[in-house]
Amino acid sequence: MAESESRAPQGDPTNTRPAEIDTAETSRAQRYVAGLHRRRAASWRLPVLESGRSDPWRYDPLPLTDCQLDGWRAAVVHLRGHGLEAIVPLAVWRALRERNTA
Repeated sequence: MAESESRAPQGDPTNTRPAEIDTAETSRAQRYVAGLHRRRAASWRLPVLESGRSDPWRYDPLPLTDCQLDGWRAAVVHLRGHGLEAIVPLAVWRALRERNTA
């Protein structure tokens, strides 16, 4: 008998489910997903808003504040000081340019 024939497969070949792992990370992920399911279920119970959505979460972008623009500018200056180029959203870039030319 060959060596490979003497070794029987380990475990139950009919069980295709992955092993259960109970860790704190898995528990947090499960709670997060459960919260998303509760939010979705709650949105189904709410009336449809004028925007056509039933979830009251804000979907429209809010205008940038001066404090946010100061933060973006400081981040860009810091990165450029280290020889790196910052990736800035287009709306922020435009607001920073308008602010510097005014």
